Amino acid sequence: MGLILTDSEEVCTNEERFLRYIPELSSSMGGRPFALYLDQLVVHKMKTVRAKYDEYGIYPIFNIPASPEMNPIETCFAQVKRIYKRERLNALVNKRQFDMDDTIDTAFKVITP
Repeated sequence: MGLILTDSEEVCTNEERFLRYIPELSSSMGGRPFALYLDQLVVHKMKTVRAKYDEYGIYPIFNIPASPEMNPIETCFAQVKRIYKRERLNALVNKRQFDMDDTIDTAFKVITP
């Protein structure tokens, strides 16, 4: 099939979302085995996620750790982390509720091509 690009910003923020995404991705690949290039996000390496890779015939290929020059998305993640940390600290200081998933989703929406 060659190389495809898939947008997974909505699904890669936590284990539950990523586990739901894997069968969808497999289906979009016609249910055939394929390799999946991933960053070093903890979610991508969880035991439950690795079991799903096996179940759906997915061969994960992980990027080299701590190599931002090899992975431009790290610049985007740095911005997301900056926003996340700022909002979390703001919530703590002002004694407000903090919604982690909503904050991450909002942070990703700030990033533009």
